[in-house]
Amino acid sequence: MPRLARLDAPGVLHHVMGRGIEKNNIFFNNKDRNDFINRLSELVEESAIEIYAWALMPNHFHLLLKTKNRPLSSSMRKILTGYVINVNRRHKRYGHLFQNRYKSIVCQEGVYLMELVRYIHLNLLRGGVVKDMNGLNSSPWSGHSALLGKVVQGSSVSNDAGKMISKWWRKIENKFPSVQNDAFVVMPNHVHVIVVIHDVETPHVASLQQPPKRKFGPLQPGSLSKIIQAYKAAVTRQARRNGYADFAWQERFYDHIIRDDKSLENIRAYIVGNPVKWDEDEYFLGI
Repeated sequence: MPRLARLDAPGVLHHVMGRGIEKNNIFFNNKDRNDFINRLSELVEESAIEIYAWALMPNHFHLLLKTKNRPLSSSMRKILTGYVINVNRRHKRYGHLFQNRYKSIVCQEGVYLMELVRYIHLNLLRGGVVKDMNGLNSSPWSGHSALLGKVVQGSSVSNDAGKMISKWWRKIENKFPSVQNDAFVVMPNHVHVIVVIHDVETPHVASLQQPPKRKFGPLQPGSLSKIIQAYKAAVTRQARRNGYADFAWQERFYDHIIRDDKSLENIRAYIVGNPVKWDEDEYFLGI
């Protein structure tokens, strides 16, 4: 019976899994793991994929990725074929390493996406690869440590990536003179900001997390879309230069117009209080 074609197109989000043949290990040492990660990084740098989450277990891997300028099958062939050749050479082994084809599931963005990120990153803890959350926070074998930081006793504590995000947002007023920053917070996996655009005379609240289902027209100079586009591009460039090779934003952002002073104060309070209520947030990752 012929194999069914995989559903794929640019911009499709996939949960990809690959397992060792007969449940045997596919990673034998850290050199193997680094080899696999480097191959992923090359595809990110080539704009073939965007990585949202990943985890390397002893006998399988999980990837949450979005295809861009190359079909998923081509990207996975480049990763897996080269990896198997190197592993067989390094460990003087022969034959197959992976069980059948990799498995891929098309995913929807939104709340389910955050659940899937949480599931993938907690794999190391559930599988006993690390003993506790401290081990997971420092493990180089999942994307968990590449998040923006964590919340400690109701306060947001940013890592290097989170600090870069804060630094570039503070610079946004210099690039766009009509912009005034208001409330701002960096959470482990998303950002909340209030931005006032003076020539529009209406503040916006923007959250770089769940994208709305809509299309944008051409970007206007000084528009909110142009501001966020410039900000995300600047952060991404520096993050990747500083070693976060798989750093990526969701393609779009959520925003709405704040129409009165009461709403402004309520949203300010919500943003400032976000870390305190982190464990109640729909994007909570358990950190």
